[in-house]
Amino acid sequence: MIGRGTRLCPNLLDGKDKEKFYIFDFCGNFDFFRLNKGKATKNQLSIQGSIFSLEFDIAFKLQDIAYQTDDLIAFRASLVESMVNKVRKLDKSNFAENNI
Repeated sequence: MIGRGTRLCPNLLDGKDKEKFYIFDFCGNFDFFRLNKGKATKNQLSIQGSIFSLEFDIAFKLQDIAYQTDDLIAFRASLVESMVNKVRKLDKSNFAENNI
């Protein structure tokens, strides 16, 4: 990422504008992206998305007959309730409506 150093800066020093800047590319990003143009980046979940996915996996696996103890049944119920509440709190305006 090229940051603030590349922005224009009028009257930077003694009334003179910035005329140039240097980029030190220690990791070779310019060469890498020059050679790999147009490659899609891997989609990654946010931390909250990863946690929700993990909670879902746990709740799903706790349905197995091997985990039907009072403590685990109660834990799964509270986990599912928590997940349902998270979904209910989502801002519906963030979703596009698809009328097919």
